[in-house]
Amino acid sequence: MLNRRQSLSGIAALAALSGAGAAQAKDQCVAFTPQMQEAKTPEAALKRLQEGNARFVAGQALHCDLLEQVRSTARQQSPFAVVLGCIDSRVPPELIFDQNIGDMFVARVAGNIASTDIIGSLEFATALAGAKLIVVLGHSECGAVKGAIDDARLGSLTGVLQQIRP
Repeated sequence: MLNRRQSLSGIAALAALSGAGAAQAKDQCVAFTPQMQEAKTPEAALKRLQEGNARFVAGQALHCDLLEQVRSTARQQSPFAVVLGCIDSRVPPELIFDQNIGDMFVARVAGNIASTDIIGSLEFATALAGAKLIVVLGHSECGAVKGAIDDARLGSLTGVLQQIRP
């Protein structure tokens, strides 16, 4: 059995770890600056997204102050990544990667297809705005993919699905 001194030492160590975790969370709630974006490598950007997804899956999101993020990014943005995802309401990139306002550019289109407009947006995000990583985010049970397989036809959606079919 632990004595009182060992117990208090253990509690102090846990508190220090919790404090370090809180400090790390606070650091991750700060909006990216141009200097932070410039220093980020593609590998570090991917690692940040992976860590954020791990937090999301574990139910341990950062819970940053969204209004402060809006204020701090009002005059500038310096996203470190760009995500091309589907419009599916169950896969919001900011939430599943546990990222903040201003951290990522997000382009969403049915079936996450890379049309000319989307490719131009990805070029802007990386070449002009400095994002270091492009992620194409797929998901299961995609209605657009199912529609393409089933040869669904409906106005302009038909053209979108034809791009997925191949």
